[in-house]
Amino acid sequence: MSPAFSSKPLMRIALAVMLLFICNGAAEADEPEADLATPPPITLALGRDHTCALVDGGLRCWGSNSFGQLGTGDNNDRPVPAPANTRRR
Repeated sequence: MSPAFSSKPLMRIALAVMLLFICNGAAEADEPEADLATPPPITLALGRDHTCALVDGGLRCWGSNSFGQLGTGDNNDRPVPAPANTRRR
């Protein structure tokens, strides 16, 4: 294995994909459930504490949203993928 290769990004991608498709039953009672109808991701973008997936239906983001980085128009954290606002102002 090359010293420049790290399995950490691959683990984050695997976890992000699992969140998209498998976490439906893992949400707490007061948390929204994952939408399993979300199409498979075209590409993923991973931040330190958030993830965004480009899908046929647009952009879906989840995770920490302290600075509005999810593009949802607020600062609420999202435990499951939520539509991001991609309109230009």
